[in-house]
Amino acid sequence: MANAAIVSLATRQQVLLERLKAGDAKKLEAFLKDAAAAIRNKLAGENLTALSRARAEAQLKAISDDLTAIYANAGRQITSDLKELADYTAGAEVRALESVLIDGVEMTIPPANQVYAAAIARPMTSGKSAVMMEALIRDWSASSVKAVENSIRLGFFSGKTNQELVQEIIGTKANKYQDGIIDLTRRNAQTVVRTAVQHVAQVARNEVFAQNADIVNEYEWVSTLDSRTSDQCRALDGQTFPVGKGPLPPIHYGCRSSVAPVISNKYIRETLREGATRSAAGGPVSANLSYYEWLKTQPAFQDEAIGPVKAKLLRDGGLSAQRFQELQLGKNFEPLTLAEMEKLEPVAFNRAGLEVTDGGVVREKTAD
Repeated sequence: MANAAIVSLATRQQVLLERLKAGDAKKLEAFLKDAAAAIRNKLAGENLTALSRARAEAQLKAISDDLTAIYANAGRQITSDLKELADYTAGAEVRALESVLIDGVEMTIPPANQVYAAAIARPMTSGKSAVMMEALIRDWSASSVKAVENSIRLGFFSGKTNQELVQEIIGTKANKYQDGIIDLTRRNAQTVVRTAVQHVAQVARNEVFAQNADIVNEYEWVSTLDSRTSDQCRALDGQTFPVGKGPLPPIHYGCRSSVAPVISNKYIRETLREGATRSAAGGPVSANLSYYEWLKTQPAFQDEAIGPVKAKLLRDGGLSAQRFQELQLGKNFEPLTLAEMEKLEPVAFNRAGLEVTDGGVVREKTAD
């Protein structure tokens, strides 16, 4: 297990990273405004439905060309920001860790180009949803253009006016333009940016660990202690893995988990060897507390965090926090269903008064 002070440090760094994600995502709004303006300009003239099929297709191609250029520029902005992050994060990680290490212990900073190359080469997320970072950015751009193309083409064949098409794509003022295709593009862009930033930051940490194998050979998964944390991240919290051989955040889109190196106490300042805390919903808790250890102390919060059925199993099934955590994930870190969990721990389900129906639904047992 990682030293409490280092887990606390990883938690604080993740808070700063979440702020960075928000800032990088906001940069894309200028490109989306350009996309909206391009659509308005191209649809400001004669209604498409009044044009011949050939002229309408030419107009659609002109719109697509404009949007492709705009989204390509947005993709370049994302990539540029990620390269800057790779350049900064490894050094920041080393400086942060050296602040808790004893004098005389120095860490090596991996080159920025090595960090970014590793981020490109390593898949993001896990299991069936694994995707490469460059493909995620490229696919967002292509799918954003395709969504507008499809809307305009369908509108042409259904006889919509240009104004109706503009409202469908850009949205309406009454709904603060949150009801159009462009807003969906914005939300997708936020997911892309947040996930890619998380990926580069965690790969940078992994490269730091690999470059300093003399003092780091394992790392610990550190999840956010609140109700938004996914099943996967709740189950991984506190688990340790050999450097280069375990999963790294983001394990899913929008992942907010981090990692902390496991470093022997002999390298850590004596004053920092005990008593560190980590952030949690409701206030700071011991940095050595895992997600489910913390959740066991929050009965009023359990239903909201993991749902009423799992919460009842946690409270009444007689399982330790560690065993409950072990029941959450299967191969490739994919979440187990409640029915799969029941097969592994039927006695716990019985204690909690839960049963699996023939359709695989888990519910509370009814009184005889």
